Amino acid sequence: YESVYTSAERLKEQEAMDQVLAVYAEEGLARAENYPEPADQLGVELEFMGYLCEKTIDAVDSGDEAAARGYMKKQSAFLHTHLLNWVPSFCKDLEGIAEEEFYRAAAVITAEFLKEDGLLLDELINTPVNV
Repeated sequence: YESVYTSAERLKEQEAMDQVLAVYAEEGLARAENYPEPADQLGVELEFMGYLCEKTIDAVDSGDEAAARGYMKKQSAFLHTHLLNWVPSFCKDLEGIAEEEFYRAAAVITAEFLKEDGLLLDELINTPVNV
């Protein structure tokens, strides 16, 4: 949970959760009432990135370069403000405590993927979109 890694108290459902809920709301998304995980759980944040990727693809497919670039900027902002703010530390912790090689490898891959995604998004935002 982002809150655990970013709050001084290291507790769930702190300021980071409120921040991501606001970002989700900007996209017209709301947390399902029956979903048990807080909005700042890693899987939820990654799912939101997937949503933004789909919106980018839809914009490219419809020939709307401005919308595509806008969604890439939203991806970059969310990635840098939220995911890269805590996931590398989480992955380092997981790598250190995981008993199974699979989870250690997943931690390394996740941290590296997010870093590379940030670099790629920054590059794409400044490159004309092929629509």
